[in-house]
Amino acid sequence: MFKITYLFFCIVAGILPEESRETAEVILKLNDLLDVLNSRSKYDQCTWKRAISCNKPATEEHHVRLLKEADEWLGRWVVGDGSVRIDSIGGLRQTIRGVQAIWEVCKENGSTALCTRRLNQDGVENLFGVIRQRGGDRDHPDPTQFRHAYRHVLVNNLMTPPESANCEADGDNLIAALREVLPHSERSRQSQEEAAPIPERPLPVFVDPVTENCVGYVAGYLVCKHCECEGCRKVLSKESNVAAIASETLAALKSHTSITSMDVGSLHLPTPDFLSFVMRCYVVFNQNASSLLLRHGICRALVALVMQSESAKALKDRLCHPGVLAKIASTYMRLMLHPL
Repeated sequence: MFKITYLFFCIVAGILPEESRETAEVILKLNDLLDVLNSRSKYDQCTWKRAISCNKPATEEHHVRLLKEADEWLGRWVVGDGSVRIDSIGGLRQTIRGVQAIWEVCKENGSTALCTRRLNQDGVENLFGVIRQRGGDRDHPDPTQFRHAYRHVLVNNLMTPPESANCEADGDNLIAALREVLPHSERSRQSQEEAAPIPERPLPVFVDPVTENCVGYVAGYLVCKHCECEGCRKVLSKESNVAAIASETLAALKSHTSITSMDVGSLHLPTPDFLSFVMRCYVVFNQNASSLLLRHGICRALVALVMQSESAKALKDRLCHPGVLAKIASTYMRLMLHPL
């Protein structure tokens, strides 16, 4: 609104030519119309942004008159020689008439106010934008993917419009806040209690050769990322760069060097003890991640479980910097939690 006022000021001051006044008046009318079509409060400072209401502060007369005048005004618009049809103009006129019809129905059913912003689809578009960004670039999720993504968004209360959204933030995060739909007593209990306890007898996790190869490849990546000390690297990574066992096949294929000689190139092959440690991370995650999903500090809890294992204790005594194991376990858990 300030920019429109400044535009009129420039015309009066002679900065802009007098012919610009008609353009400024068109912009002002469209601005007022869009304010009426996007009202979200009965008490907004701007009169046109207030909800259509027949109670104090009463806006029904002014808003309905503006909508009717805008419909007639748009109907007089001529583009080109008159044979050109602009869909957006027709769509805007349909929206104006639809709002007037909805307001009449609302009054017949006893409603005293209508926030027109609740009639647009920005909230749905923002919701779908968040769902598409869950778990990576997923523009066309199937029903199962949508259900899982929505569930995780709901639990984590992350229903905020994505940065790439072309809709203004709608401010309606009620459907996203799981705590808000719970009774007050339930919310209090949930905030005081822990999430589901860790099962005393976790289910067994079966590791097939493909999984073992994947874990071995990730273990080599973790060594490269976190281990700068030469002494620690000798404990965690093999000196040989030739894949000699079945679990190192994937690393050899990923190196794109020489498949016949199984040379892993610049990749790292984990030692048996370190591979056992990363495999323990994999098992702990699959056994406990679902039961810790609603708990604060899920990553720290999973790392703590891994560090209690015998494989972690055996490696810590041989490392120059024992803290590197916790960092490696934390990075692994974050990699696994990201798609979850």
